[in-house]
Amino acid sequence: MAPEDEEKFTKVTYNYYEQLNGYDYLKSLGIGYHFYQGKYTDAIMEILDTDKKTILHIPNVNSVESTKDKHNEVDFILDAIGDVIKQDSDTGIIHLKRKSDGKMLKVADLVEDNPREREKIVSYIREMDSLDDMDLIIALGMAKEGFDWPYCEHALTVGYRGSLTEIIQIIGRATRDSDNKTHAQFTNLIAQPDAADDLVKLSVNNILNP
Repeated sequence: MAPEDEEKFTKVTYNYYEQLNGYDYLKSLGIGYHFYQGKYTDAIMEILDTDKKTILHIPNVNSVESTKDKHNEVDFILDAIGDVIKQDSDTGIIHLKRKSDGKMLKVADLVEDNPREREKIVSYIREMDSLDDMDLIIALGMAKEGFDWPYCEHALTVGYRGSLTEIIQIIGRATRDSDNKTHAQFTNLIAQPDAADDLVKLSVNNILNP
């Protein structure tokens, strides 16, 4: 659209909090960050709450946060949570027994490279209509724009994102109205920079503020 055509429209600001006012269940949104040192895989369980329906975006393989082996990262996260009991051959969904209490969790691994196996998982996700259909989705480049999982409570993203549009899309995965949640959370797990804590916090707050 040409600039002169854009000027014919009245500009409207519609933020997340105005959106929440129109919802029946979801009433609050938290946007925050969590620092780690060393490898993010050693810190992931500090912030990943498997009692919450979560979409976890691991870092791009070219980023400084990545260990450069995305499949090992997924395996490490799964091992930290519990023991894999089985992977459903029809859906590709992983059934994981949580170490802390033995609860069975359903996990979707969208980092999977095999197109046929990934399509099984995506098809399952598209048809989900129950709270018990999924507990955790682990993704890399998928599950951002146009991805609908209303039950998602927590969007946990590892690594700095240079695109505000990408952040907004990820936050949007957790801000669907659903009767299983009154609060949604976006958390960015970030490597601790080599700078004074106060300066780092100021910089991150400037990034997160609208």
